[in-house]
Amino acid sequence: MRVTMPAPDAANSRIGEAVALSATLQPPPEPIEPGGFDFGRQAWFASLGATGYATSKIQSLNDTGALPWDLRAWSGIDALRARVNARIRAVLEGETGEIAVALITGARGGISEELNQATRLSGLAHILSISGLHMVIMAGTVFWLVRAARICSGACAPLSHQEMGCGRGAVARRSPRCARGS
Repeated sequence: MRVTMPAPDAANSRIGEAVALSATLQPPPEPIEPGGFDFGRQAWFASLGATGYATSKIQSLNDTGALPWDLRAWSGIDALRARVNARIRAVLEGETGEIAVALITGARGGISEELNQATRLSGLAHILSISGLHMVIMAGTVFWLVRAARICSGACAPLSHQEMGCGRGAVARRSPRCARGS
């Protein structure tokens, strides 16, 4: 289920916490037009059976036992994203911080409607909507590949002209790696 609620109502809840609330739920909607986006199909494959909105305050449940391993993993990832978001917002204020949060973790809730409209009109909305998480994964992959290449090239490359076999004498004259002879 996916339940939408006002942010102040969810402010005191922790990620991964078991809660109880009343909600109005409906099955995922069908496409609006033939061949259009099918949220119901996407919801099916995401194991999402209903969407709706909360009609009551959240109540914490204490005696629920341990969470399943996959829910613990996802709640750990969400908790990490929340800490990263808080750190970014502490350093960068206002719209700048909200854009940085959207680019890095994909949380777009703090971006104003005016800025959303401006990015749509300029053709840059896709940058915010592809999810910052994907951009961070890609940037991190490139970073680590470049770092690994630099480490490998430093470790694999000979340290001196002598180690290449390009020293004085007969070995130097026979080595094709030598840039200069003896």
